[in-house]
Amino acid sequence: MGPLEVREGKNSENDLKYAIFLEQWRQRWNIERGGPPVGSMDYAITKHGGHGPVFIIDFIIYVISTCIIRNANGTCHFRVLNNLRNMNEIHNYNWCAYVIQCLNDAVIEWRGDKSKFFTGSLLFLMIRTFYHLIIEWHSKLKRWRGGSNCNKLANRKGEKKAIEMNNYLENMGGAE
Repeated sequence: MGPLEVREGKNSENDLKYAIFLEQWRQRWNIERGGPPVGSMDYAITKHGGHGPVFIIDFIIYVISTCIIRNANGTCHFRVLNNLRNMNEIHNYNWCAYVIQCLNDAVIEWRGDKSKFFTGSLLFLMIRTFYHLIIEWHSKLKRWRGGSNCNKLANRKGEKKAIEMNNYLENMGGAE
């Protein structure tokens, strides 16, 4: 996770180097505008083969387009190309923050109009949701176990089930 912010290139007209880089990338994919269809990228990437800069750039765009953010029109999400111009700098970008920002943006856009196609990563959305649910569950469990509620219940009522529950919780990580 590097210190540089991943910035999407909105318009290549303001940056001549990016405009040239984008044009060369589009020529490689035989397109004039936008990006290639995501469905054709996997075949083309494996057909071209290799391990050099062209492969790395296309693979990153493919992963972003299939796992992180999708376009409703089925084309790849190529707007991060500007960050891929220098192979020696790719590791200096904060890709984690970019993924979270993409997910947040997609959720906000979808909440604004739920009839639209959700363009965010369902996988990352699920992971993030489950992570927060686990944290919430763990917090509630700690409060519930705090002061050994099961032992108090067992002592008060002599219930065997409460003792069994406490033993179960101790085996899961210890009752507090």
